[in-house]
Amino acid sequence: MKVLIESVEGRVTPGVTTKRRAFTLIELLVVIAIIAILAAMLLPVLNQARVRAQTAYELNNFKQLQLCWHMYVSDNGDYLPPNFVNNGGAASNSWVVGNAQTDYTSQNIENGLLYQYNKQPKIYQCPANTKMIQVTGLPPPGSGVKPNQLVPQVRTCSIEISLGGNFPAESESGPWTILYHSGPTFNSYQKFSQIQTTRISSKIVFADEAQATLDDGDFALYPLESPLINIWWNLPGNRHGRGTVWSFADGHCEYWKWHGSVVNTPLYQTTYEEENVSGDSSDDLPRAQAGAAQYP
Repeated sequence: MKVLIESVEGRVTPGVTTKRRAFTLIELLVVIAIIAILAAMLLPVLNQARVRAQTAYELNNFKQLQLCWHMYVSDNGDYLPPNFVNNGGAASNSWVVGNAQTDYTSQNIENGLLYQYNKQPKIYQCPANTKMIQVTGLPPPGSGVKPNQLVPQVRTCSIEISLGGNFPAESESGPWTILYHSGPTFNSYQKFSQIQTTRISSKIVFADEAQATLDDGDFALYPLESPLINIWWNLPGNRHGRGTVWSFADGHCEYWKWHGSVVNTPLYQTTYEEENVSGDSSDDLPRAQAGAAQYP
């Protein structure tokens, strides 16, 4: 292609030819390959950063919930918030109400005994949870949801069953014991002061429960005893980089990485709705049971 190029004096020099050079196919493929390599290097780093951010967010949620729990105890003469079950959901006089498998609004959280201390329903919800709940029937006015709409699960946490629970009695008058099928009978707590002083820092309160077993407000564990009851009554979650978050009776929160395979089994986390899953040979289950009820 011939063009006219203006000289520095402003005159036009005719007859000068210029060429526009394009990328060759090989050069283009090299650039694409370099981008792919960089993406492969960066994506794991970005994913780890996302997991750490979600874990930090969940730890903060649990600290807020734990503060609500302590404020209730302080306001109610050392009594723990009730943690009772009714027809598969949390009873109406409990720390939370309803069934997390069917609740699609925060109404049952707001009806719980702890909501008055922090009126932010989001602290009950794990940021890493992906389970969706379908809206059934006619949603309540002003809820902002539509019939058959899929909405994120509104609650992903439970309180360990021995704190304010007495299964199968489910009664504020007791007896304050827990008996499940043919398992052992073990003590539960009606008051905070009943927790042994040496156990307060290790006594689990809030649990980030697996979405498959999460329904009422209880997170059930057998007590740690010898011989070991090698059974997960309920399963904790693994949403945070194959780990979970707990809060404890002294007010602190921790992140635990799972060492075994059972808690990290996708079937148990997402679709297995039965209870009593056999443990493995790792320290996962006895470590959790050490934070459960006193035995006897």
